[in-house]
Amino acid sequence: GNGTVADVTELYDISVVKGTLTVTKKVLKFSTGSLEAVYTSSEISCPEFEISAEAAPIDGHTVSLVSAPSYTNCGTHQNLIVIKVQDANGVDKTANYAIYCDAGSITITPKTIVVTTPDCEWVYDGTNQSSQGAVEVRGIFKGHKINVNQSLVTDVGVYENKCTVSSIVDENNKDVSANYDITYEYGALTITPRPVTLQTHSINWTYDAQKHSYTEYNIISELSFLSDHTFKVTESTTITDAGEKLNEFTAYKIIDKQGNDKTFCYDISFYNGLLTVKQRPIWVYPENVTKIYDATPLYGGEI
Repeated sequence: GNGTVADVTELYDISVVKGTLTVTKKVLKFSTGSLEAVYTSSEISCPEFEISAEAAPIDGHTVSLVSAPSYTNCGTHQNLIVIKVQDANGVDKTANYAIYCDAGSITITPKTIVVTTPDCEWVYDGTNQSSQGAVEVRGIFKGHKINVNQSLVTDVGVYENKCTVSSIVDENNKDVSANYDITYEYGALTITPRPVTLQTHSINWTYDAQKHSYTEYNIISELSFLSDHTFKVTESTTITDAGEKLNEFTAYKIIDKQGNDKTFCYDISFYNGLLTVKQRPIWVYPENVTKIYDATPLYGGEI
């Protein structure tokens, strides 16, 4: 009662029930940028981000970029970057935040290249022809190579020099075909007829009232028929009466060993010989007739 305070702790049997102190993570939200770009064969990234004003770090804490994803190949990719939070002394406080990212996207679209095939021309020789992979490629990146399949042509005609890019590989031989949008410009493959010149033979007969023709010939040009092709005359000049005619082959076919008509693959020209029917010689021997003069005409006898 005299106003003094005495320690009476020993008069109590004290039991302590411990509570907990919980510090929850602060929510931090940010969004990343989006980007659309054409394929460059190099890595593309978009490190920009923006902190949400409604879920920002506490005063004195700063947010910085740790890493941003980068992409090379075409497609739409998630731009999920990594950030960290530091206090004013540079101490990492990231673990104190529940970080949510509203990720943008990085879209890489194919690069257009133009593949051009050349014009080529050959004289028909029965073999398959192509431009042997000779193509021009515009817009492809250095170190990248294309593999192409090209048209093969054999017979006379004019054809599109079509090709198909089977693959495009980079300097490490990695297939990067999907990163290119290919446009084709086709040249022409032209096979011209094979020029062959024939000399038809000259021959003569004595008139016998029969039709005559002659289809033998010589090849007098530098080029001849292919070894497995056969030249067949189906119509030619005929002669019956005495006189001369040019020995012309007016219809013919050229057949390969499978029986296919290859006439259109040749340009045939001719130097024509002559078909001659000579007059048939006749000797006339009249009988001898005699008489004594009687002032009347004397007529010959029988032949």
